[in-house]
Amino acid sequence: MTNRTRSFGAALGLAFIVALAPVDAHAQMAEKPFSVDARGGIAVPVGDLGDVADVGPTFGAGVAYRIHPRVSIRADADLELYGGADFEAASAEQASAPDLSLWHLGGGVEYDVTRVGASRWNVTANLGLGATTIDTDPFVEGPVENPETGETEVDFNATYFTASGGLRLGYRVHERVDVYGGAQLFMTFADEEETAVFSVLSPTEVNAFDRTTSVPLTLGVRLTF
Repeated sequence: MTNRTRSFGAALGLAFIVALAPVDAHAQMAEKPFSVDARGGIAVPVGDLGDVADVGPTFGAGVAYRIHPRVSIRADADLELYGGADFEAASAEQASAPDLSLWHLGGGVEYDVTRVGASRWNVTANLGLGATTIDTDPFVEGPVENPETGETEVDFNATYFTASGGLRLGYRVHERVDVYGGAQLFMTFADEEETAVFSVLSPTEVNAFDRTTSVPLTLGVRLTF
């Protein structure tokens, strides 16, 4: 075999490997493009939300569809359950805030930071937009008058625009099963006039707010098919 023949064979083999790599990645993408996951953990209220809520449980589920070997589009639903914070100030009109829930619905993009298939470990990042409903139980000691609107309110229920982002560290325990731990941040853009009702509960401890921030810390399972 001449040097020219060997060189041609080596070049042909290299070209075949290079050409095959993206085909294989896309073949994997076509074979298992869908994934679903379920998760649970604790939700931490931050900033103004922390003035009226204590740390509580959180649950969520999502579905994703891979549109590129490292990029997926997602849809998610999450629920955060908080006990109402106790008030200590002498000027407090109520002993505590009511229990409240945050219901998140949203969609976004997920990016695989690690190279797909390179290791059992994987890191993903996500960004999303959606809506959050803030829903409370009835105020503990009866109806409250909103100082901004003048309306008497028995509880609070409103839906606002939300932006979110998060990171997950996963480990593949089976070809189609990953377990993961993650942290997500939800920032909900509220109406300060509407949330002024919370300031009545304890004027020196709670202010009207134009956004709420929460950070769910979760463990989950993801199935790919």
